[in-house]
Amino acid sequence: MNSSVLNQERKMLTVGKNTIGSDYVVGDPHGCFTSLRKLLKEVNFNTQTDRLFCTGDWVDRGPDSLEVLEWLAQPWVWSVRGNHEDMALETENVAWIASHLQHGGVWFRSLADEDALRYTT
Repeated sequence: MNSSVLNQERKMLTVGKNTIGSDYVVGDPHGCFTSLRKLLKEVNFNTQTDRLFCTGDWVDRGPDSLEVLEWLAQPWVWSVRGNHEDMALETENVAWIASHLQHGGVWFRSLADEDALRYTT
């Protein structure tokens, strides 16, 4: 894969051209890992050569939020953090926590502390 450069001033990551595979973009999977995997299979996504870019909001609403978060560790996944990830990381602002619960965050707020910590570090 091509190199990437993080611009600290703008907090922007520039990713080089993928010369050996294809690039795919997905928005707001919202915990729908099974559906996302099915779509990637339909386009013959190759984890050795292709890249998946996500606009964030990996979690909440769908049934597989814990599985989707694990995708972030894959070298072929590139993502920004969405507002649902921001809500999951919020521990102080009561209004944000309440909003997170209203928008699918019950799965996260019901995790044991050590499990929640795994997804926030």
